[in-house]
Amino acid sequence: MFSLIIAVKKNGVIERELCTAKIEESPYNDLLDGIFVEESNGGQLTVKVMLTTPSEGELADWQYEAAFDYYNTGVFAETKVRVAEDTDAINPRWEISFPFCEKEFERKIAEIITIHGKEVDDVLAAINNADVEEEYSAEIEQD
Repeated sequence: MFSLIIAVKKNGVIERELCTAKIEESPYNDLLDGIFVEESNGGQLTVKVMLTTPSEGELADWQYEAAFDYYNTGVFAETKVRVAEDTDAINPRWEISFPFCEKEFERKIAEIITIHGKEVDDVLAAINNADVEEEYSAEIEQD
């Protein structure tokens, strides 16, 4: 288990603490790349959870492309979150966002990490074969 202090930043300065959250141990916690909260002009707080793939270094170009293509964002349909690809990171990364609710925060984070982890397991199992490597490597060479 680890604890997080969630704070709101305004103009790069921590303005106030929102809550402290405990995240239970999970085999997928290493996929968590960051959590932060943004405040809109109207005062709405949005949690942004950055999740990545397990890797011991940078993925090959074909693996990077295939991971995004094979990742099914529909697995989050029941959680009522927004999922966006972050293609600026070294390895595939997704931003999962949802409105901040203190009493649901810990449960929601744990649920998102678990769903993402299982999906990444499925993605890696699907793409780590010679046929997918050949297909994506050929596409990259054509570009």
